[in-house]
Amino acid sequence: MVPPCSFRWLDVFILSCTRRQVGSLGVHLIRQTGLAWIALATGEWLPFADITFDAVLIGWVLHHHSTDLDAEAVVCEAARVLIPGGRLYSIEPIRPSFDAALWHALLARAGIKVGEMYEFYQMPTRQGELERYALSRGSVLDDGCTDF
Repeated sequence: MVPPCSFRWLDVFILSCTRRQVGSLGVHLIRQTGLAWIALATGEWLPFADITFDAVLIGWVLHHHSTDLDAEAVVCEAARVLIPGGRLYSIEPIRPSFDAALWHALLARAGIKVGEMYEFYQMPTRQGELERYALSRGSVLDDGCTDF
């Protein structure tokens, strides 16, 4: 386990689709922001104690659900490290393969109640579709992932 730290906010971002690249490029990019302390881990297993953070931000991660990324495990880990009533913020592109209903069902299975969703940007894709980016804000209701 990582020792307790003074901040209470956790950002989980995907910087690459392969874990090997996350270890090099991801750490390099994060260090450029000036952060002195970085925990390198997968979203499916966060090296923090239960009930550690007031808020967790997951950005551009969950729509990558595949054999390489277990999006449900990522959300369950976020719920595990949040304090009771803690806030989860999730930013994702809304598209036919990952719509708001699928996204919110994924959060609900982890015990996250989605309070609000804001669409903040739209962009045409190469396939001619309109991709919308949205932020969902939710709160931890219960321990919905005890089986993970």
